[in-house]
Formats: sequence, C-alpha cells, structure tokens
Amino acid sequence: MGQKLDNLEKEVEEEQEDNSNETDSEVNISFSGELSPESVETMIQLTGSILYGTYELMFHIPGWDRAISEFGYSDYPYSDAYAGIYQTGNSKTWMLSAQLDYYYMNRNLTGLALGTLVSPHPYFSVQLKYCRLLETLSDRNDVLTLLDIHLNYNRIKDENFALWWGIGIKGMRGDAYHAGPALNIGAEYFPIQPLSFSVHYNIGFIGAATVDDSQLLVNIHISRLKFTAGYQNYRAGDISFPGIIAGLGIYL
Repeated sequence: MGQKLDNLEKEVEEEQEDNSNETDSEVNISFSGELSPESVETMIQLTGSILYGTYELMFHIPGWDRAISEFGYSDYPYSDAYAGIYQTGNSKTWMLSAQLDYYYMNRNLTGLALGTLVSPHPYFSVQLKYCRLLETLSDRNDVLTLLDIHLNYNRIKDENFALWWGIGIKGMRGDAYHAGPALNIGAEYFPIQPLSFSVHYNIGFIGAATVDDSQLLVNIHISRLKFTAGYQNYRAGDISFPGIIAGLGIYL
C-alpha cells in the first residue's frame, strides 16, 4: 500500500490491536444524596416525554394505504417544477437511481464511486455504494476500496425536503479485508428548480476503529439527469482525506 492509503488502513488495524490489548477496569459510582418524591415524579415524566418524542420523530409510520396515497415518489426531481423526490398525491410507489462520482484530493490521490438507490416503497430504500481510491506512487499504484450497503428508513417526505437514515455494513479492502456494522444518514433540500442541496454521512465500526464518509453537495437537475459537485471527506480514526467530487446521476 502507498503512504496515504496505507496510513488509513493502518489506522484501522492499530485501533483493533489497541482494543485487544486493553484490560477491563472497574468503575464505582455512588450517590449519597436523596431525591424528593416530586423530583422523582418529574424525572419520570420528563424521561417518558423524551422517549415518546424520540419514538414519534424516528419511527412513527402511518397506515400503509395512507403512506402510499400521500407520499408517492415524483417521476424525477422537479418533474412538475415544484416537487423534489416526493410528490403529494402521486401514485408512484418506487424509485430507482444511480450515481457516478469522481473524487479528487490531489493529482496523486483520486477515486471513483458508483452508487445506486433502490426504493420499493416511499418509506424504505436499499442503498449501495462502491468506491475505489487510487494512489499514484513513483514505483507503483495502490488501491483501497470501500463498500457500503444500507437499509434506509425515509423519515421526512416533503415535496421540498427529504430526510433518511439507516443501518448496514461497511467493508474496506487494502492489504487485507475489514468489515463492520455501519450507520447512514442523509438529507436533501429542493428550494427552487433546478437546484437542490444535499448532505450525506455514513460511519462504519470496524473493530475498535471508525471509518466514515461525508459529503456536502450542490445538485442541478435537468429532466432525469443530476449533475453534482461538492466536498468529500474519507476518514479512518485520525486520518482524513478531504477533497472535491463531481458526478452524474440518473433517475429511472
């Protein structure tokens, strides 16, 4: 592996080794004060409100028939000059899109990423992304690949704003293969045709290390095509690769 990509993979391996060498420690916590019945009741009520509000925000799902009738997909963003991904009252219940991105950190470190989003229902989607990072050295070229697979829950489905999150798996292959569970979150805002602004973040837990990928994007929608430009950062532990990306997407 090369200097930069090798450092990223070593960051994961060293975190795993450090974690395996740690010894268990015991922590004792004591509380000697007293709580009044009113304080206990207030804490219970507050805790219940927080838990209920969190559930409503994250997981509340209306009836299946209502979800289909009220939150259908648009044919493609701005197909009616106003709606983004979702269109109120539209009967389309599925969406399929693909994206190809070019990443540039410097002339010696570039990458290509291919992603697809398959959604059989407005509330759920499967997201796949494969990224190949290439580092050009004086004597050879080195490659690091990343694979993300996520099952997303589409939480906010507004004509001008979409928010989703999910769980999945992140894999990384360099000199060896590493993989672990992952979390994913993203949002897209459609202020006016043909523009949208989106943010994406996913993080994988590979042993004791974290490997994450973040994007801040400006998108231009022309019919079924999407032209993308923005900021991209790959990170493992304390090692990060900030750069720029440009891409082309299509809605089917």
